[in-house]
Amino acid sequence: MTLMNKIKKYVIIIVIISFIIFFVYHFYLSYQGKQDFIKKSYKGIITEIHYIEGKRDLPDIKINNKLISIDIDESKVKPYIQIGDSILKKSGTETIKVYRKNSKGEWYVKIFK
Repeated sequence: MTLMNKIKKYVIIIVIISFIIFFVYHFYLSYQGKQDFIKKSYKGIITEIHYIEGKRDLPDIKINNKLISIDIDESKVKPYIQIGDSILKKSGTETIKVYRKNSKGEWYVKIFK
């Protein structure tokens, strides 16, 4: 085997190993993010919604004078939430409930899973 063939072989092996490491690391981060989302809990009335530049157009919401970041796993609520809505996320679940009063003053709930 010539030197050039050996170099090509090592380069191919290094590229394959790099791809494997990249995908394993990406899977780990995705899994860890999902676990963090499941552990997260909050409840209260949304008093403010802040959009921060460079944050993938995902807002921070103010509940009980505390800013809560809406992460990628919670992004499904983004187009729906409004100031004045009551929001609930229990630890150990992937469900987010948003409560809102209708024009008659009655509460109704929208569930995001």
